[in-house]
Amino acid sequence: MLGSRAPLYLYGRYDWYDTMYKVTGDVFDNPRWAREAVTTGFNWFPDPHFILKASYSRRTIGLPSNNLEETVALGVAAQF
Repeated sequence: MLGSRAPLYLYGRYDWYDTMYKVTGDVFDNPRWAREAVTTGFNWFPDPHFILKASYSRRTIGLPSNNLEETVALGVAAQF
């Protein structure tokens, strides 16, 4: 199944979350806990029992100082 017939699936994802969103009472809404992430990658199936996966993620954190995280992930899975 190698070659042009091996399925390749591209994907992308966008996440935004803030663990201090809509706080109540005297709790301070700290912008440090706001996060935004964009992830893209692929899953390749060169064989029905073998999968290769790769992804790249770029995440920013609410505060301006040192607020960028970049991650690369590689994975292999096999079924016997």
